[in-house]
Amino acid sequence: MQNLNQNLFGRIKRLLVLISPQPPLAGLEVSDSTIRLVDGRGNSKQVSLHLPPGIIEGGRLKNREGFKAVLKELYRRLPSKTRKHLNVVLTIPANDVFIQTFTLPPLVAGNLEETAELNLQMVSPLNLKQSYYDWQRMGGGDPAGKTIELLGAFVLREIVDGFVQALEEAGLNIAAVEFTSLSLIRELRRQGRIEPGQSYLVVEVKPEGITFILARNSQLLFHSFTPWGTIAGEGKAIVTKDFINALTGEVNTISNFYGAHWGGAVSNLIFITSRDFQDEIKEALEERPLTFFDPEELNSAAGAASRSLLQETKEISLLGASYLEIFKQNQILSFVSLWRSILIAAFGFLFLLSLGADLFLRQLAQRTEAATTLNLNQPSHKELAELEGKASE
Repeated sequence: MQNLNQNLFGRIKRLLVLISPQPPLAGLEVSDSTIRLVDGRGNSKQVSLHLPPGIIEGGRLKNREGFKAVLKELYRRLPSKTRKHLNVVLTIPANDVFIQTFTLPPLVAGNLEETAELNLQMVSPLNLKQSYYDWQRMGGGDPAGKTIELLGAFVLREIVDGFVQALEEAGLNIAAVEFTSLSLIRELRRQGRIEPGQSYLVVEVKPEGITFILARNSQLLFHSFTPWGTIAGEGKAIVTKDFINALTGEVNTISNFYGAHWGGAVSNLIFITSRDFQDEIKEALEERPLTFFDPEELNSAAGAASRSLLQETKEISLLGASYLEIFKQNQILSFVSLWRSILIAAFGFLFLLSLGADLFLRQLAQRTEAATTLNLNQPSHKELAELEGKASE
């Protein structure tokens, strides 16, 4: 009986998905130096702008009006078709986002959400009243099924609220908020760049610093951010030697960290960077398998755009409940508007069809009546024969 109910519920859910299609999404990546938007509706339209200094600093919004002006310019450059009903998945810098993996026994699977919430509150590094936090299930865990592995994320409310309020004031709908490392791992997974059973260290080199991202079984495990000021010294120019020394040192540290926590070694290194340091990186890490990608080819905005709001698997969203309710209300209004348009079009078609049928039947009746009248006015064959007989006589 329980399986029957589950099957029925699954069919109803699939039907609801069919009649309420995936809302159009775009990934919006923000950083100290760049804002990038990628349309997620299959055309991979990408628009990016460089941010003037002082708008975003250290991953935090400092100049709201300047940010809104950039958003409006970005929106203006989008094709008119892309602008329509645009819902944004915002991916913020990982600088101040704390992540934590933890495991639960399989006995809690029936009450997973409540248990996960309780564990998040216990391991949170931030004041929960001042934070947004969420979790998602990972594909790992114990192979024998003895544990459930979860990933939790925490961020201060003020960081998220600053961006979200500016986006709403600029007229954009916010569907979800995540962070660059989570978006990048999703995009690597979508492109087939990472494989289950393998471990990866992803290094993203940007004008504001270096982000190190550790992944295993196609899932995010750990991230850290090192600003250029820490490497070269505050206010000093970057020297290639200092960059390479800091890079190799951090790679070795994270590799040791991975071995201590999960065992084994990091199998692959992926660099997302321009061509400026690629030769030096290859020379310094020649013993390791390296892969390089250009930021235009692989970025977190594309990963955010490929997020699905209709899938059954829960994903982290660091969005306040009030903003989430507003988005849900907008989605309900969009759903009602969509089906209202469909019903109006259907009834309009039926009205035109019935009107056409009525006109056709009227014309047919008129032609039939005229033909009948003509036949009545004409003499019959019997009368003609009698007249012919009389004429012969």
